[in-house]
Amino acid sequence: MITTVDGTRLHAVHVRSPEPAAVPLVLLHGWPGSIVEFQRVLAPLTDPAAHGGDPADAVHLVVPSLPSCGFSGPTPDGGWSTQRMAAAIAGLVRRLGYDRYLVHGGDWGSAVARDLGVLDREHLLGLHLTMTMGLQAQDPQTDDERAAAQKARHYAAELAGYNKLQGTRPLSLAARRRSCPGGCRRVADVRSGVAQGGGGVVLVLDVQPGHCITWSPPQSWRARGPRVGLRDRAGRTAVTSPAELSPQLTP
Repeated sequence: MITTVDGTRLHAVHVRSPEPAAVPLVLLHGWPGSIVEFQRVLAPLTDPAAHGGDPADAVHLVVPSLPSCGFSGPTPDGGWSTQRMAAAIAGLVRRLGYDRYLVHGGDWGSAVARDLGVLDREHLLGLHLTMTMGLQAQDPQTDDERAAAQKARHYAAELAGYNKLQGTRPLSLAARRRSCPGGCRRVADVRSGVAQGGGGVVLVLDVQPGHCITWSPPQSWRARGPRVGLRDRAGRTAVTSPAELSPQLTP
């Protein structure tokens, strides 16, 4: 489904369970990610009985593309913080007719889910987070803490260049990425390798014969860097910050 919330295009997958007692569950993806991350759990979660599970565990699923990601956007203005995204998701859930719901978020989705817990707590039944963003331990005491601190130092020194560039010069890579799907694939390879510890798997989703979804910037969130204006062919300000990735069909 595609709708408009807070002035921006918002895309979501809405899957209702056949179980009458199912509870709504919102799934929020990370960056650079999309709703494709959840495609393999849609059927088992909404219809567990058909997959060897307990019907009492069934949920209705609302799986949005975060504003400026996937098929949502481009956002028409700046200021799309995680709080504003959370408010848009809450509006979407209400529009679908759900008064009470659960939410899961990972990576950037965990920040949006956290803010949902603050902004819409009277309607939230529960919150589950993965890949949360925290502060590095200043004085690690255990072997596990020291290993985590070393991993964080390695990431900052060797693997986080994209974050610095996109947070300070968001349009520097935008044009090149838009014209070069191979470069975008390399970004996905690197990010997947970081997540998996090397040799990660990149999922390619076929949309039409002879086409595939690739990531094409620029568009993204205020949350990652300074606001940058860029006008599209219709003269509208279409891009804020930074050089985000969103899908387009590529022959």
